[in-house]
Amino acid sequence: MTTLRSRRRRMNVVLALLLTSTYTSSALSPSSESPKRSRRISESSTSISQPTSSRLSSTAAAAQDGEGQAGRQSSRYVAPSAPLVDSALLRFVSAEKKKREAISTSLEKASLSSIYGGADEDDLGPPATAMPEETGDENAVASAELPSNSVEEPWMAQYNRNRIARVLESLGVEKELSMQAGDKVQEYILIRMTRRRVRAFLKERASRWSASYNNNENTENNNNNASTTAWNEVRIPSIEPVRLNYGFDDVLEVFQEYGFTGNDVCSILTHSPSLALMMPRPSFADESEALEGGTLCQSLDRAFRGTLMKTLGLRKYDARKVLRDCPGLLTAKGSKQAEQIVSMMAALGVSNSAIARDKAGLPSLLSRSPSDMFRLISFLSSGQIRMKPNAIGPLLRKRSSLELLDLVAPVTGSVQGKTRDEQRKMTDEVYRKMSETVRLIKDEIGTRDMGKVISAFPPVLLLDAEEQILPVTDFLMDYLEIDREEIASVMQLYPVLLSKNVDEMRWTVAYVLSLGVDRDDIGSIFRAFPSLLTTDVEESMEPVVDYLHSIGVTNIGAFVTKLPPVLTYSVEKDLKPKWNYFQRVSLKPSFELEEFPAYFSYPLDRRIKTRYDYLAFKGISKQLIPVAKVLRFGDVDFANTVARDDDGGEEFREFCERHWKGQAIPVRKQRPKPNARRTGFSKEELRRRKKKQLEKVQKQQQQQQEESSSQQ
Repeated sequence: MTTLRSRRRRMNVVLALLLTSTYTSSALSPSSESPKRSRRISESSTSISQPTSSRLSSTAAAAQDGEGQAGRQSSRYVAPSAPLVDSALLRFVSAEKKKREAISTSLEKASLSSIYGGADEDDLGPPATAMPEETGDENAVASAELPSNSVEEPWMAQYNRNRIARVLESLGVEKELSMQAGDKVQEYILIRMTRRRVRAFLKERASRWSASYNNNENTENNNNNASTTAWNEVRIPSIEPVRLNYGFDDVLEVFQEYGFTGNDVCSILTHSPSLALMMPRPSFADESEALEGGTLCQSLDRAFRGTLMKTLGLRKYDARKVLRDCPGLLTAKGSKQAEQIVSMMAALGVSNSAIARDKAGLPSLLSRSPSDMFRLISFLSSGQIRMKPNAIGPLLRKRSSLELLDLVAPVTGSVQGKTRDEQRKMTDEVYRKMSETVRLIKDEIGTRDMGKVISAFPPVLLLDAEEQILPVTDFLMDYLEIDREEIASVMQLYPVLLSKNVDEMRWTVAYVLSLGVDRDDIGSIFRAFPSLLTTDVEESMEPVVDYLHSIGVTNIGAFVTKLPPVLTYSVEKDLKPKWNYFQRVSLKPSFELEEFPAYFSYPLDRRIKTRYDYLAFKGISKQLIPVAKVLRFGDVDFANTVARDDDGGEEFREFCERHWKGQAIPVRKQRPKPNARRTGFSKEELRRRKKKQLEKVQKQQQQQQEESSSQQ
């Protein structure tokens, strides 16, 4: 494991140096420096590099220092390894940069007709020609270029950005988008080639260092000059490029067979250019090669036709759209992880149709690591929270949970510039803070059902316990005088309150008091309606107060005390339409409104208009009945008490169904005749009821006759 990590650190340093645009003259001098001197050269060169290069180099240098300290603590003597950076490595990097520029130029000039074969993304070989000898001559190293007859050039020419762009343009893709995809593919293949040459150089360099150290046994000078003895002989081993019988055209043919358009392929290659080098079909593999589901056809069968279309039931168009946003599903690893995520959500009680309905969030859900998701599920169902499994699934699908998911289970490839160890440490720290937050909410606030709190507001887990949660609870208890036993119920009712700023809430309370609300009523108001504490004063409350003044409400404090949520209503959508209608059905609207402020809390169409229209349908004057009597009763009590029905509210229920469906209903019946005045029904209604009663009597008589005949 230590050897593997050491190799990765050296790879990071070399790749960082390859990104560096300028090197100091001392960094490119002959290899006569000691390892300590070369480390200083590395620090000076990386200090002027791009941010990515600086981060990689500093991370690797810190890791090397850590290894040195661990080695000094060990009692067993270990032979030193090759230095992290030395002049030989810097000269190699300089020559490699020029080689890469030569390859790019060669690709631009390559003939598009000389295309054959392809290469797998893990088997991209370097040019067969060796590196120039590291003789210490800077001019010799700097003049290294790709030979014109390089064996890499023919199969690499098919990944020329211009060729890829022309192929995509022939499929109807815009020129700018096709060139962008071509640039991504060409850049990816050059990076893959560079990485392989770097691996070969580091391997050769390590072996030379080890052999040189074994030959120098006595003095410290010999140890310091060990690199000088062998670096002049270090060169890139000659590695034959892998020749396979497939290429970009074969990959494109597979995409077209599965119904992908040119725009689909362009978007996929722009996000995941490695798919251009993926083996298209199992038939291209050698007999001795173990595929394990690693071809493009197998990934498309598993992710496109299997998970998206068959399991989730998406249409082909929707499935293609998901893959455009998340092309990582087409890799062997990505397609298998998507299957595991769907199975995991099904185990949590989320149906496949429910997953498929959220097409916007589906790409990010399927791109998350199953192991990271399982860790989060285990945390939510642990003894600290005890959330039920059937509640965890809907929680993970909420948009408000994205912030939490991005921290503990980020989308694959979304975290840039972080090593796996750094990312793991960050995740562990997030879980530590979440555990502390849960403990504080349970112990200090007294919340028992943490599952309900997290389901209502998932970001509560990410709040800082000392800096955010405790100040809010102190404000509720000290300033609003809410009992500690009631704080838990307030938090369960509205956990968003924990994330708000205390100063803003204090300003909201001061404004409500300025309206004339009694100080003794403040605690009960905000305990029953905690959302008021998060309502903006200037944008929401002040327009409501101004409108209430304009319609004749004189005592705003008493009005707000009777109906606190009125401060959160919209003037244009709620207050104005209801007030305009109320003026038509009331003789004294301003007086009745101050007596019954709850009028604004009822829905206009389904409650207010429906009941007043029913009174008109029954021939009852709407203006003679107080608004409180019309609205405060339930449906049955309204029908029996206000509308004077005697059928248990059946007729009113039928009226509501017709009214809500938009069927034509007469606003007012004709004046009932004397024979119908006593009952309150019209002649037609009495005739219908009489006919219905007659049918009921006939049905009873028929049943009695059948029973008597069966007894005989």
